[in-house]
Amino acid sequence: NTNSSWTLQDLALGTAGSEGRYTLELEVTDNLGMATTDSVSFVKDLNSPELTTETSDLIVSDAFTLSGSATDSYSLKEVVLKTKVGSDEKNWTLTASGKDFDWEKEFVVSGNGENSLPSGIYTFDIIATDTVGQTSQAKRKIIVDTTKPSLSGNTFAEKGYKKLDDGNKWNKTGSLALTVNATDSESGIKEVSYAIIPKATFSNDKTSPVE
Repeated sequence: NTNSSWTLQDLALGTAGSEGRYTLELEVTDNLGMATTDSVSFVKDLNSPELTTETSDLIVSDAFTLSGSATDSYSLKEVVLKTKVGSDEKNWTLTASGKDFDWEKEFVVSGNGENSLPSGIYTFDIIATDTVGQTSQAKRKIIVDTTKPSLSGNTFAEKGYKKLDDGNKWNKTGSLALTVNATDSESGIKEVSYAIIPKATFSNDKTSPVE
């Protein structure tokens, strides 16, 4: 036959050899023994990269760093960090090369720079991609809190004290009731503490309750 065309579907690569770059060699021979060769190069990469993050979830009020490592049996392309700032998605691409890549990205919590994050709650998607497009992903939650908590509407119960002429309060009983309203929109309230501080005398030297 002077013309021959053939197709081989699902050519098995077998288990020989590790992942990496290979060459498929082709040869065609005619009836007189004359041969022509050709070759096709390809990459055998069956697994997604491995991604680790050294940074756990954080609550911060100052600059912080996200870091970790990525490995691939053949070759890495990049590690991308994504999060939303307000309604906008921000991306940071860290270019990788080779099989192993230690990555880190520093962020600040003030100013308007590319790496600046205002107070808020952020979910970071961290994506490692190898050279054939396979990916692995991790998430980290970062709370940026640069605002002090607020105290509002704090009141003493009317029962248990009398008001003096100078505006101070004279307690008539062994206890009093205090209502405290504390709010923090970012990291939340950890605790509310109080102290009762003795004072030697009042400004008008009152020494007895004023009825």
